[in-house]
Amino acid sequence: MATVKQDVEAVKEWLSCEVRLDRYADKLESNGFTSLELCCTLNENALDKMEIVLPYHRKRFLMYAQKLREKLGLGLTKSLIEILRYLRS
Repeated sequence: MATVKQDVEAVKEWLSCEVRLDRYADKLESNGFTSLELCCTLNENALDKMEIVLPYHRKRFLMYAQKLREKLGLGLTKSLIEILRYLRS
């Protein structure tokens, strides 16, 4: 089982190598996106809350969150995603 530190490092690597928006690593971590599983739940509301406003960056986050769900085999349904978001708020 991965430690919190390992999970956070995995998020940073994902941001750097795949999303190519590693400048947002601290912002994601401070808003509770501390694992790849949690990054799968990124949506428009989360991006608004984190004040990520550049359209191209928002599009990349949403696209790569979807790819991450597919890569991790997390067939998260919309209702499950909403439950996870509610629990995090």
